[in-house]
Amino acid sequence: LKFPFMTKPKGGILPKFRYEMSLHFSASSTAYKSITDQFKDLIPCTIQQFYNHGGILYKLYIIGDDWHIVARSSIVDIDCNNTDPLYFKSSAINQKTGVSELSSTLNNSYISTDRTSGLDADVINSFVQRLKDQYQFNLIGADIIFDKSTNTYFIVDINYFPGFKGIPDVNEKFLNLFDKFAKCLNL
Repeated sequence: LKFPFMTKPKGGILPKFRYEMSLHFSASSTAYKSITDQFKDLIPCTIQQFYNHGGILYKLYIIGDDWHIVARSSIVDIDCNNTDPLYFKSSAINQKTGVSELSSTLNNSYISTDRTSGLDADVINSFVQRLKDQYQFNLIGADIIFDKSTNTYFIVDINYFPGFKGIPDVNEKFLNLFDKFAKCLNL
């Protein structure tokens, strides 16, 4: 793990704390010495490498053999030469504009206007198959970021039963999955 890195609460169903995140850029920062204080009285936290990703988080939803991607606004690209940590709530990012309380405080921030292109369907198909093989689930979601500068995909979160928000014909996809299982069980 190297700088910059992000901290976030561990566990997806926790109430108000689940969206409180921070970015840390340097061990020389005084705040770095107290990083565990961010959540010490609340819950354990996860520490992940941070990569600029065009201000877009891709929500991959898998329902049986079908998958769908919904692009959501994420934290803007940032200058990784910052020294002080940044604290933000991921839930406060405007889904239409990508603007958050961080946007007005950061210099050199960037929000991509290209929200859907750039993802390789073969790579996503590979992710889908690996997730299904690994977890043996037919309903699963994953949060993916894409670093265009290195052409690298990162899965940053896996959700065992996501909300499936934004999927067209989601009810039909559920019915198709249930029908498939009913036929397998001769129902």
